Amino acid sequence: MRKLFTGFALVLILSVFTACTGAPDTELLDDTVLLNPFSRHAFDNLDETEQVLYREISHVIENMEEQIQVSSIDDALISNIYTAVLADHPEYFYISGYETNSFGTDGVVSYIDFHPIYTAEIDELEWRKEKIASKVSGIVDIASDKPNEYEKAKYIYETIVRTTAYELDSPESQNLYSVFNNGVSVCAGYAKATQYLLNELGITATYVTGTDLNGTSHAWNMVKIDGEYYHMDTTFADPAFPSGTDTTIKPDIFYDYLLMTERFALNTRIIAQGQNLPPATSVTANYFTVNGNLFTEYNTELLYPVFQKSLEKNQNFVSLFFESDEVYDTAIKALFTEKDIVPLLEKCRLSGFYMVESDQVNYFADPDTNIITIMLY
Repeated sequence: MRKLFTGFALVLILSVFTACTGAPDTELLDDTVLLNPFSRHAFDNLDETEQVLYREISHVIENMEEQIQVSSIDDALISNIYTAVLADHPEYFYISGYETNSFGTDGVVSYIDFHPIYTAEIDELEWRKEKIASKVSGIVDIASDKPNEYEKAKYIYETIVRTTAYELDSPESQNLYSVFNNGVSVCAGYAKATQYLLNELGITATYVTGTDLNGTSHAWNMVKIDGEYYHMDTTFADPAFPSGTDTTIKPDIFYDYLLMTERFALNTRIIAQGQNLPPATSVTANYFTVNGNLFTEYNTELLYPVFQKSLEKNQNFVSLFFESDEVYDTAIKALFTEKDIVPLLEKCRLSGFYMVESDQVNYFADPDTNIITIMLY
């Protein structure tokens, strides 16, 4: 009996024990090449029996083979482990699904063959691999020169956003080829490309799934920086998301989603159950902490140095994160109703910076995250 599975499951649900139909393949059990030390979260959350199946599926996809006899006859488990393999391996951009053939007698299945479905012929896929490798190499070479893991992650965050356009109907949008070759993708492509680049830099990065607050499926990353975990979302960082038709003047990138705590991340998303993610509570490598843009009180004297620093970096915007709803509300009222923004901009202008006129200021205020982004010119 043949069964077909296509598409990519967005929720990783780890299965319970299922009986094997034969002895584990010792060669696959010993094959550590298939385990990327910087991307094995899904694998590490499997039991020993599930890990055998994971290695089998990974082996056949890695080598772009036609089929493999797997050690399970549980269709649901095979589906879950297939999803786990893809979560750990963003480089498997060339697979769109799989088929299974069941074999047995008298209606009793004795074993199953797993057949990957590839997106193109093998020669074409090898060419695509080389093309991606060349693109990735250039990015990684530059990122490798950054002084620390925070700066490396920030560079990858910026590079993905600035070289990718968000388009719902983009081809092959569920994989990283859409980013590195086509330059257009959706959240799955953004997240897998981000994961792959960070892994290449020796930074642990995991593919995370869930929904936005409207219930739309979404994907992003969990990243380990200097021993602490953070959420990172290169899709939400793109000002073109969710629509590229908005003509409002915006910054070229939103830093709100660079290395977030879980508490902050949950302001804009719901994390799918069953992923067993580590806690993300540190703010040490958060963008606003690193750059001094996190405020526990509203005070214009504290704001000016942040404006000045952005202008010195030739950055045409400044983002301000207010720790509480109360401080955020105070800032909104003071800056834009009581016009505190006017003397702030005038002080910057008197310091020799080219500034937007104070009556023409564009700003983006997000009450879900307590972040205000102000365009400076």
